[in-house]
Amino acid sequence: MYMEWNDTYSIGVEKFDNDHKELVGFINQLHDGIKQGTAREKVGGILLDLIDYADYHFKAEERMMVEHKYRGTDEHKKEHNALLLRASEMWDSFEKGDRVLNLELLAFLVKWLTTHIANIDKKFGRFLNYNGVK
Repeated sequence: MYMEWNDTYSIGVEKFDNDHKELVGFINQLHDGIKQGTAREKVGGILLDLIDYADYHFKAEERMMVEHKYRGTDEHKKEHNALLLRASEMWDSFEKGDRVLNLELLAFLVKWLTTHIANIDKKFGRFLNYNGVK
């Protein structure tokens, strides 16, 4: 297992913690596919699934931000948009054959996810907890 979920990643909101676990699962699938030399199409499909799930998750967080009038919404959305843009650029480059999926890409995804959870999502989680969301 490349990345293992642990409670330090928890933001205290079950739905979003479960989404984050799913994202970790996609990263581990990508890692396994790359290490095993799985067909390019299969690994590419996993990356696309990860991007789609991240988009789904980000939209769910953003709806909750609006619903609860979270003051950090703009900053948080910028983070989401930046990752989706970067991931889409990687996907486009991969699809054109210009990029291979490698451990460097995985390291970027892991660093972004853990940093985002620790610095941005935890603040949002505390805000939601304060407002009664668990």
